Amino acid sequence: MKAGILTFHRVNNYGAVLQNYALQRALEKCGCEAETIDYECDYIERPYRFINLKTKGFKSYLMGVGGHIVYGFRGDKTRKFRKLLKLSPPLKRKDLDKLNGRYDIFIAGSDQVWNYKLSNFDHTYFLDFVKNPAQKASYAASFGLDKIEKPYREEYKKMLNNFQHLSVRENTGAKIMEELIGRKPTVVIDPSMLLTEDEWCQVLEPPKYKHDYILVYQLGFCTSTLEFVQQMAKRINSEVVCLPFPMGKFIPCHWGLTKGPAELLGLIKNAKYVVTSSYHGMMFSILFHKQFYVEIPSGISQVKSRVEDVLSEFKLQNRI
Repeated sequence: MKAGILTFHRVNNYGAVLQNYALQRALEKCGCEAETIDYECDYIERPYRFINLKTKGFKSYLMGVGGHIVYGFRGDKTRKFRKLLKLSPPLKRKDLDKLNGRYDIFIAGSDQVWNYKLSNFDHTYFLDFVKNPAQKASYAASFGLDKIEKPYREEYKKMLNNFQHLSVRENTGAKIMEELIGRKPTVVIDPSMLLTEDEWCQVLEPPKYKHDYILVYQLGFCTSTLEFVQQMAKRINSEVVCLPFPMGKFIPCHWGLTKGPAELLGLIKNAKYVVTSSYHGMMFSILFHKQFYVEIPSGISQVKSRVEDVLSEFKLQNRI
């Protein structure tokens, strides 16, 4: 069987690239010939375009452009890691029809592929180009939202009803699915957990720090995270490494602006503690059996739900 995976693999985001690698490897371990569809979504890859300003609003637009610049520093190393993926030829939206007949099954996910805010509601991530509904599946797809707003609900219903096999990453996503189309999808683990610790160790790059360190992996500005880390570093007499840099307050630390996905894995694996606001930072901390803490950004309920789902499953609620 040959599978085509459609996800956010072309961004310089650690979690996106690592979960894609994990799903492809997991499928290969099952005896499936897996390939990632090298689809280019302009809205995601070029956040600086003015159409993004119109759809996102000024604040979100600036954050998107800022994130694109920061992620650019790790671009070379992310592209190097991406070479571990087996990719289809590069494709634009107009080319997607050619994929019918190339795969036996198409898989949407994982990651927030069904978050209309991230892709400007690009229907490609709902596999709308696939002619045979029996070939359409999702694995650990995420809406990244607590609910679907009314203007989008009918279109979501139409597209999700056209899937043969449905699985989602969060209980919140399962609830949304049931409300929209009356089907109860399977809730499955993020692809990062489909590989063993030993398998991840084969692709990680060990850090060169000679002293114990606390790894701080932030997705946004948060002063309370850094104040917490400062107190911890004093208490245990440890150095601090910040990815990408201390966001919200200056603290003495090593910056990780140019670290790639393989280095992130090595940094988590060898850290004394991990403090993070990243979903995948949390997932790899669990996988590598690290002492860790998760900061849930205030006012972002969808982040809260997906973090709490995982911590509850592993009985690690005290890590918040």
